[in-house]
Amino acid sequence: MKIYSPCPTCPHVLSHSTWSPTRAELARREGDAIKVNCPECNTAHEIDVDEWTAKPSKLALVVATAVFILGTPLLFYYVLGVVANSSNHYTVYIIGGFFSLPVIVYGILLKQDRDRVNAFNRGKFRGRIV
Repeated sequence: MKIYSPCPTCPHVLSHSTWSPTRAELARREGDAIKVNCPECNTAHEIDVDEWTAKPSKLALVVATAVFILGTPLLFYYVLGVVANSSNHYTVYIIGGFFSLPVIVYGILLKQDRDRVNAFNRGKFRGRIV
């Protein structure tokens, strides 16, 4: 996950990658303050864990959209043969279920990303609630 914080000396936004799901876990792994270098003003800063925020991942949005856009035609291609050879009138319900799969995967991927960002941004490390 990428976390962001403004640089204390310039208007540039600093980013840092971490696998920590919460600020407390981030502080346990990397300390109370994270050392970063600003590429704009070339200064080193120690930024407190509570000043970092997570934002939704653009990669998750791209993957979810790709699953939706590519998954629907692929399902249509594979299910079309089943429809052509079937005389059962319940096939329509089964096909509807298959076509809902890309929509469900799209929703799950976006919800997981939203939940991950909310879990990180929800509480502060030093006990102050947002």
